[in-house]
Amino acid sequence: MKIRLKLLAAVCLAGTAATTLFASSAQASTVGGAVKSVTVTQMDNSTYRFLSVHMTWCVPDTSQAGDTFTLALPPQLTALTKGFAMQDPSGKTVANAKVAADLATFTLTDYLATHIAVCGTAYFDEAFNLNSVPANKSTTVTYRSGGTDFTTVLTPRPSGVITRGSALKFGAWTNPTAQDSITPVGALHWMIDTPQAPPGGYSNVVFADTSGLGQAFDCPTLTLSIGTPDTLGIFSNGVAVPSSHYVNVCSASGIKVTATAAVPRGELLHLSVLATVTDPHLNAYTDTASVGVNRGVQQTSKAQAVLRTSAGGNGAGTLRTTGVVLTPPSKVVSTPPSGFAFTPPSPLVPLAVTGTPAQLLLSLAVSLTALGVLLLVAASRMRPTPREPGR
Repeated sequence: MKIRLKLLAAVCLAGTAATTLFASSAQASTVGGAVKSVTVTQMDNSTYRFLSVHMTWCVPDTSQAGDTFTLALPPQLTALTKGFAMQDPSGKTVANAKVAADLATFTLTDYLATHIAVCGTAYFDEAFNLNSVPANKSTTVTYRSGGTDFTTVLTPRPSGVITRGSALKFGAWTNPTAQDSITPVGALHWMIDTPQAPPGGYSNVVFADTSGLGQAFDCPTLTLSIGTPDTLGIFSNGVAVPSSHYVNVCSASGIKVTATAAVPRGELLHLSVLATVTDPHLNAYTDTASVGVNRGVQQTSKAQAVLRTSAGGNGAGTLRTTGVVLTPPSKVVSTPPSGFAFTPPSPLVPLAVTGTPAQLLLSLAVSLTALGVLLLVAASRMRPTPREPGR
């Protein structure tokens, strides 16, 4: 009886150990050396334009869902995305990327449970961080992944002095990183400037604007300010104009603002308004505004398009087709004694067991545990036959 109990305990212990080992193997881990290359391309030499980052990656066949690999981003640049998915040609997601605090984290999906030799690419846009990148000076930027550094040298160029002899219109994403992914409301920021006032100044200014495709003005966000541009022509120190000094006629599709505030020589009026994205499928947003001063001929200015930056990637692998095949021992042939009829058993059919090591380990754990329970039940029903008195 003691031998039976020890045997049963051993079976149950084996099942528990297998289950524990399976749980341990299922824990997510960090994949080292997954990133194979990183390249950075400047779209132009301006500090105000984008850079495109491309990378390649591969993960070992032992990788599983939940495993991650990372790419540390250089502080001189700002990633213009919050995250994206990497899919195979059939549309299945292989990994998901999340970008936060100068770190891109790539998390593998259950695609790894059915595929091996998984590799892919990723791409996203970045912009110069103007607070840490001096113009006209070569700057080395470093991307790091799993102890490996990928470096490149960039030389941003200044955009030059902004000429203020004519009306200008500017556009930008309110949040360059999120764009309209978090909320389309107020995602676009439009600005219109008058020409810098000549001697004698301005006594009357009229702004007119019609919203472009895929957007609608947010009228409550409209403001008007006055000030002097700096030596580079950048307007940054404006003072709000009281609403009593201008008439604002605004709708989702159009704006007309008539200002009667005096604009002294050398200063300009700056109109600012946000717009909501109504068509998220466009790659660029733009419109054209006009500005009239002192009841004169209006100047037309077309804003540079606000471009939708891109981010994405892909991945693919080979289906896991190799399983574990259990082959029976060679058939034993014996010669029966004379007069004895012997029929050999039918040959055993090989049992094919397929699946990942983790799946096989789980199956073994469940089987051992079930066997232990059945043996315990059987043992509990076995009792020794009591002897009769006197025997």
